[in-house]
Amino acid sequence: MPTTVIKSNEFFYDLVTEDSKAISVSFSPSCSNCNVYIRRNGRPDTLPLGRIFHGSSRQEQLNEAIETYKDQKIKAALRALLCELL
Repeated sequence: MPTTVIKSNEFFYDLVTEDSKAISVSFSPSCSNCNVYIRRNGRPDTLPLGRIFHGSSRQEQLNEAIETYKDQKIKAALRALLCELL
């Protein structure tokens, strides 16, 4: 099963990986940064781990996030979002 991308609104996306990792991505309205939050075990009742990425566009921000994470499934989920935004 590929990554599921759910658009909540113009600035917020939820991603679910093949192994049920829940990833939330929120973009700032000014497009200056994005936040990536990961719930490692996929459970909604746990606190997510988050990172912030800067760039002049959503594409730059997601590319920075893709380069930063080591987990291939997280990278694939972020790439799926990037493809959907292009």
